[in-house]
Amino acid sequence: MIKGILLYLGLLIAVIIPFSYAIPTVTFVLPTENNGTTTNDKYTYINITSDEPLNQALIEWGNASGFTNITMDNSSTTNWYINMTGLSDHTYNYTVWAQNTTGNSNQSQRQFITINTTKYPRIFPTIIIPEDTTSVPQNRTFVVNASVVCMYANCSNVSARVRYNKTTSLPDEDINTTTGAKPFYLPSGTNAQNCSNNPLEKDEICYINWTVNTTADLHKTYEIDVIFESTNASIPDNNTADSTVESAIIITITTHFDEVDFGLNDPGDSGIAAPQNNNYYYNISVDSNSGEAEYLWIKGENLTNDDGILNDDGVVYYIPVYELKWNIYNTVATARNMSESWQKLNYDNIPLSTGENKTLFWWLNIPYGIAKGGYSSLIYLMANCSYS
Repeated sequence: MIKGILLYLGLLIAVIIPFSYAIPTVTFVLPTENNGTTTNDKYTYINITSDEPLNQALIEWGNASGFTNITMDNSSTTNWYINMTGLSDHTYNYTVWAQNTTGNSNQSQRQFITINTTKYPRIFPTIIIPEDTTSVPQNRTFVVNASVVCMYANCSNVSARVRYNKTTSLPDEDINTTTGAKPFYLPSGTNAQNCSNNPLEKDEICYINWTVNTTADLHKTYEIDVIFESTNASIPDNNTADSTVESAIIITITTHFDEVDFGLNDPGDSGIAAPQNNNYYYNISVDSNSGEAEYLWIKGENLTNDDGILNDDGVVYYIPVYELKWNIYNTVATARNMSESWQKLNYDNIPLSTGENKTLFWWLNIPYGIAKGGYSSLIYLMANCSYS
């Protein structure tokens, strides 16, 4: 007799565990040469990155004569590199096989590089002046000087042009030869200049100068460079590094004497005139390419004993700075005492214009109670101007 039925119901539970099919992606990065590059070097550095950690990376390297697999070095599990050295002149091609930590592999694109150690002629220029970050005088001239060296073989005839940045951040426009053109112009001659020693032989150097007038607005900055080119069409043009220049008011003053020597005198002597006063010898002038010196200034220091002789207080003997007198007129009666602070030299309030000269006159008082010997100090001159 069947008393009951025990019924079992089976429930199938399926769990799908996926296999990992992720493969690494390899990217060539600097300093790897671009695909198809020709280089004069006998080596090439190959550098890759991977989007996944790698167990290893092999480079398949070769040419028409055959291929070989070489294990690459790594700086991390995602950065691998190799430097192929001692290469002869051939076209080589290579690909990288990368295996990730789960054992999956992938191949990079195939790249080509040509080693050609034959040196073709090249020109390498340098801008000498103005140096980078230079102030150039507004409405005055400055000099651009550049050189170029011919390398590897003869470079034919070479010429150059000086440029500034007109529409971009880098020099892209030849400096104009029209008088008054902004921001610069060449007062004379043409912009394009030929090397005086053309044609340039291997290892020969050429120097070219331009005189440039600055008409740029005050404190405006520009980039200057020089571009060289050869009549040999196979030689690429090459330009110098840029020099940043700023339009500024520049004052250049020159002293036409090195010292004021009062000679041999005694303590207590006073009103000693400098020996060249009557010859109007002690001159300063404003350079012919300078801005106007609206204000001239002067200051000095105590005249100290040249032998370093000490007084009873342990201080080197000195003649106080105010015992030296100066004037812009040859009269001691109105002479000014020298000070350690700046004094207006052109107290007549007459500016010193470009190319002008001003004469100074000197007198000295020697106090009692100082040691014998020579005494000397420094005198400082300064010029400035105001602008709107």
